[in-house]
Amino acid sequence: MGGRRFRLTVRASGRGRRADIRRRAIVVCANDTDATSIGTAKLGDCGDRNTMKKVACTDPGASQRVLSVRTVYGKPARPECPDDLGANSVFTRGNDKTDLVLVVCMGPADLSDSRYAVVGDCITDDNVRATSASATHRIDCGGPGARYEVTDRHDSNDNACPAGTAVSLTYGSGTTAGLTICMRRR
Repeated sequence: MGGRRFRLTVRASGRGRRADIRRRAIVVCANDTDATSIGTAKLGDCGDRNTMKKVACTDPGASQRVLSVRTVYGKPARPECPDDLGANSVFTRGNDKTDLVLVVCMGPADLSDSRYAVVGDCITDDNVRATSASATHRIDCGGPGARYEVTDRHDSNDNACPAGTAVSLTYGSGTTAGLTICMRRR
C-alpha cells in the first residue's frame, strides 16, 4: 500500500474505550452457500465426478470419496495429493481476492478399490483375463476369490517389483506421484 499507515479505531459499546488494531491482520472467511458443492466437502464425503457435486456415498453416481481437505497458500504444486492413499483426482478452488486455495483430494468412492490396498491385503479380479486395474478390487484374504496378496506398494508408476512378483498394478502420475502395487499368487 505504498507505505501508507491506516488506523482503525473501534469504540466499545457505551464505554467510551477505544480498541486500536494497528499492525494486525484481519481475515474474513466465508463458506460456500451451495451445500451440494464439492467445495463444502468434508473427509469421507462422496461426490459425482461428472457434476462435481456432493452425493451420498450410497448414491449410484458416487464415484469419488474425499480423502483430505486443506487450504494452501498459492496454487499447489503437482502432485497435489502425494500423501493421500488412493488419491486419483483433485478439486481446487481459489479466487482473485486472496492467494489461498482450497484443495480437495479424492479417491474412488468404493473402499474396496485396489488403489487402497496395502501390503498384506488380498486382491481379486473380476475377469481372469483382466488387463485393466479397474477390474481388480480388495477382498477378504479368507474368501475364495482372494487370488493375489500385496507384497509391495510404492508411490511411483515405475512398475518395479521385487523378485517373486506374479502380477502388478500400475497407476499413472498426476494427482499423486503414481502407484505400483506388487502381488504374489496365493
